[in-house]
Amino acid sequence: MAGAFIRATYCTVTHRMAAGQNGITFVFLLTALSLWTLYFLTEQPSMHFGLRPALCLPGASAAPGFGAAA
Repeated sequence: MAGAFIRATYCTVTHRMAAGQNGITFVFLLTALSLWTLYFLTEQPSMHFGLRPALCLPGASAAPGFGAAA
């Protein structure tokens, strides 16, 4: 239910604010602000680096870019 509300809000707000242009920059900005806010307002576990996360990171980083480019 929350996902449907967020998607409907996204479609309405970005359409109005983009004024007919591509609104993806605005979406990335809102996403970054919300994630950093969540990060700073909640307790975070310590970071542990390993091989598997290091191998997954390039794919996870590239996927949104390829999705937006398609």
